[in-house]
Amino acid sequence: MTRHLHFMGAGGVGMCGLAEVMLADGLTVSGCDLELSERTARLAELGAVVTRGHDPAHLRLHLVGMWVAFGIAAGFIVYFVQQITGALAQRDGELGPRRCADLRRPPCCSSRSRGGLQGGLG
Repeated sequence: MTRHLHFMGAGGVGMCGLAEVMLADGLTVSGCDLELSERTARLAELGAVVTRGHDPAHLRLHLVGMWVAFGIAAGFIVYFVQQITGALAQRDGELGPRRCADLRRPPCCSSRSRGGLQGGLG
């Protein structure tokens, strides 16, 4: 069974390139654009069926696809934000005792200590 892809805006720089790659991979490709151009003619030469204008049915399917892609992207963002938040909380939990210990330790480079800057820089 051959897979079929339809590209809206097939004459655009990005869509045209993607359609060519899919054709080279052996997929069946169709597309549409507001105006036919040299790019759409090239796609037709390579075996794609490209029509002028947009079918309202394609637009509805395109909008559904955009919302699905948005939902997937939002899910990935939520997942990675949770992972980062957990890693930062773990790091803070590990560094907390060290920070407290550092605050209790006397400073090592104060002007009152032996190795301090009592004699100046020169």
